[in-house]
Amino acid sequence: MVLQPKILVVTSSFGNGHKEVSKALKSEFEHINFNDVTIIDIYEEAYPTINVFAKNIHLQLFQHAQTIYKWFFYGTEKLFSTVIFDRLLELCGKNIKSILQKEKPDIIITTFPVGSVAKWKKYSSHPCKLYTVVTDYYIHRSWIHNEIDRYYIATEGLIHQMVNLGVSLSKIFVSGIPLRQEFKEIDFLNEGTSNSKSNDQILIVAGAVGLLKDVEKMAKQLLVETKLKVAVVCGYNHILYNKLSKLNEEYKDRLQVFGYVNNIRNLYKKSDLLITKPGGITLSECIACNLPTILYKPTPGQEKENSRIFENAGASVTVKSLNELTFYINRILFKSNHLEQMKSSLTALNKGFSSQLIVNDIFSSIS
Repeated sequence: MVLQPKILVVTSSFGNGHKEVSKALKSEFEHINFNDVTIIDIYEEAYPTINVFAKNIHLQLFQHAQTIYKWFFYGTEKLFSTVIFDRLLELCGKNIKSILQKEKPDIIITTFPVGSVAKWKKYSSHPCKLYTVVTDYYIHRSWIHNEIDRYYIATEGLIHQMVNLGVSLSKIFVSGIPLRQEFKEIDFLNEGTSNSKSNDQILIVAGAVGLLKDVEKMAKQLLVETKLKVAVVCGYNHILYNKLSKLNEEYKDRLQVFGYVNNIRNLYKKSDLLITKPGGITLSECIACNLPTILYKPTPGQEKENSRIFENAGASVTVKSLNELTFYINRILFKSNHLEQMKSSLTALNKGFSSQLIVNDIFSSIS
């Protein structure tokens, strides 16, 4: 009997996407009967008290201090190749190294940039392979470490950036970003593009914790100024949900309001256009469902970089105001072929079912 390798998926709950990617990979491993797969929120395990505090600070900066968040995001890129940062990894990574030493995995997959994992591999006597799944459409320098055996990235457009950061081409695999099993059932290249029938519905997704700005104003404006149906997903933002539920009484035939939605694919399929924040997972789901997007007021940093990639590809439009929003909705939905052109751009970004591609590649590399 051949023993299965022990697989450890290292992630973090700074944002919802990293854990979603981890769960998608675990599900795919289990789908092919590899069951010794553990997901660990590494900072929650290693530094639980500090982790709660750091996540709260991160969220507050993201929501209310975007200039500081921008400085932090781009400023930290300059630190990751310095001796100072190397020393910080040594000092701050002791608990993480203890966890890894106890687990002794044969394969580590990181879905969040954790430099201490690469450090452990470098100095550990326990042999293991280290793979990294980048969960956005921009490569922050914190993802890059010499000890990583393979990087899985979203698009070909990121290859040049990675090579400039010193990564060998042989370590790069363009896979797309892993999604939940429900997206595997989609006919990736045909669903959406073959059906030109309009649903006359706009979908607004506020994000898992409901961080999208101006959602109430947005919904009211669309209901007053257009004849379109509007569906809004509020996530865990209960205040937003309650406000829109009152509005639903006036527009019950055209407005649907949801909290957190587990199977969002059904809403994607019923909609012509999505208004949302440019998170890596949401954008990848739009690729899978061939759903064009309007990206509203992206936060400087990762969101801004994600939106730039999609806008340059012709798959989305980025807007900064409600007036711009109405203008582009009319342009996309009612200008000849504009919507179909955006769908074609989404098809060009589609790599297939990424979880399966990654799992297959990992086992090919160790066989």
